[in-house]
Amino acid sequence: MSLIPTTLTLFTLSICSIAGALAVYFINKKEEDEEEEFVKVGKVESLYIYPVKSMRGISVPYIECTRTGAKYNEIKDRSFMIIDKKTSTYVGAKKERKLVLIEPSIEYDHLSSSYVLQLTVNNNSVKVNLNDVINNAHVIKFIKLFDDETCDGYDCGDEVSEFIKSFLDTDKDYRLMYHSDSLFNQRHSVVGAKYSNTDVDQGPHEIKYHDDAPYNLLSKESLDDLNKRYDGQIYMDNQRFRPTIFVSDTNKPYDEDYWKTIQISTIELKQIKPCTRCIMTTIDPLTGEKHPNMEPLRELRKYRLAEGRIAKTYNISPVFGVHFCIKNGGIIKVGDDVYGSYKKIPF
Repeated sequence: MSLIPTTLTLFTLSICSIAGALAVYFINKKEEDEEEEFVKVGKVESLYIYPVKSMRGISVPYIECTRTGAKYNEIKDRSFMIIDKKTSTYVGAKKERKLVLIEPSIEYDHLSSSYVLQLTVNNNSVKVNLNDVINNAHVIKFIKLFDDETCDGYDCGDEVSEFIKSFLDTDKDYRLMYHSDSLFNQRHSVVGAKYSNTDVDQGPHEIKYHDDAPYNLLSKESLDDLNKRYDGQIYMDNQRFRPTIFVSDTNKPYDEDYWKTIQISTIELKQIKPCTRCIMTTIDPLTGEKHPNMEPLRELRKYRLAEGRIAKTYNISPVFGVHFCIKNGGIIKVGDDVYGSYKKIPF
């Protein structure tokens, strides 16, 4: 018998391949075209922005949702960070744990018609006038956060730099950087089949100085479940996990794992991947000390390792909370109801 494929055989194989591809296409198309059913899944318990990466968060009554993250009083989430000027690399709490003790606040200076970032620690403070920072136009280019992703930032000046260095007791050339929308930025959320068990909005989803995504969501019920596992010996506050949106009144712990799309007020947010947790969560935001037994990572690894096709990607990094991008802008307020559509599998 000849092993050389006949024209008829090749034609048949081609038809089968095309038919298979079309079947997959129309199945996915059907799922996309099906109207999502939304039900009430919770309410907004609290909202936070973290103006300076690795420093304390600010509890706010509302956030303005933009494509690059939450905004409050013209200050965007993670729009400031510290770098080592010598290497042009990001410096966070993993390297300088005491950063979590510095408390940012935002005020409006009527004299200069500018918003001001104030950093306070141990009853000492320093102010950064945003108009002055932008007008001085001292831009440091190609700052590296992770891998080869880079972005630019305005240097916020010597005074705040010396304030931070003095508190950290270091002679390294640490500088506070500010990113405005006008500056170069090649950073986007990394999404795709390796990072989510379901098909998600591929974006691109631009981010500022965030780790992974513009918005992070966690439920009170999930946090309560974690704390119950400690039998009162340890208590984890939500600031260990730095959510943007903290929700309550969900159906069950980890219900947010299954939310495909959520609607809050006029805003629609789409889940893009789970949030993996790192050593940052082991640092107590009130003391700056690392937990001696690596909690909560040790406990989370017992029951919150990723499953499905993303298990290999996330390995021993537990998942706790979910990342979202927005479809449209607007305002979210504390107390708003949350409506969601469900996926059949988590993440």
